[in-house]
Amino acid sequence: MNRVIDRLILFQQSVKETIGGQNKFEAYTGISTGYISNMNKNSGGISSDVMLKLKDKFPDLNLNWLITGEGEMLKSEASTKTVQEEGTPLLPVEAWGGSLTGSSLSILAEQCKRYNVPISNIDYLIPIAGDSMMPNYCPGDVVAIKKINERAFIEWGKVYVLDTCNGVVIKEVQPSEKEGYITCVSHNMPEKYRPFEINLSPEDFYGMYAVKGTVRLS
Repeated sequence: MNRVIDRLILFQQSVKETIGGQNKFEAYTGISTGYISNMNKNSGGISSDVMLKLKDKFPDLNLNWLITGEGEMLKSEASTKTVQEEGTPLLPVEAWGGSLTGSSLSILAEQCKRYNVPISNIDYLIPIAGDSMMPNYCPGDVVAIKKINERAFIEWGKVYVLDTCNGVVIKEVQPSEKEGYITCVSHNMPEKYRPFEINLSPEDFYGMYAVKGTVRLS
């Protein structure tokens, strides 16, 4: 089983007796109907949003196994608690202020270094690259982020980390004239880094993270 989708299907089948078939599994997990079939057909990757939902609904699922195939399918409850108590994971992904990176936040928290930082109610730490969000967010800075439900509420004019099909980007978010889109604005050199729009459809947009603060790791 070299593909993530093959392991996801194997796990889905392993809980079939208690959860039900594929459609019931998707409904229970909170992912769209047909997601598994489409992922299998297109051989695509798994989004960070789905990863978080799987982690929430199936805490014993070994996400490292799901992504890499290494280790066992399930992990002990004690191991899960240990990981959660070690601090906030620093994602090995750079949020580019200038352009999309081709990366995604679909990174296993279990594989990340963790740090205790004086900022509460956060999910991840992520380093910044690029200069388009200077002077508030400079290359080498690390920002603390918290996932939000962008379908419920967006604070216009605030800075967010956005996880898209094209990569991870940090931008100020403003409304768009196009329905179902948001406008991303840079803070530095507007003649170079022009505003652009992102489609919020599930196929293109995986998650929105509020920036809760900037930290310097030693």
